[in-house]
Amino acid sequence: MALGTDELAEAFGELARVVAEEVAPVLEASGCTARLLDRLAAATAPEPSAREVG
Repeated sequence: MALGTDELAEAFGELARVVAEEVAPVLEASGCTARLLDRLAAATAPEPSAREVG
């Protein structure tokens, strides 16, 4: 159906476009993973001991 050239295939293609672009578009998330990993590293980092602090 999606690869056809008839009316049904065109309707399906338009439906897919509307969903992908208007209903649930892909969001820019380039920094999300980096922020998540930074927070994870900070949360799991060992706390400095009293000797290290001073």
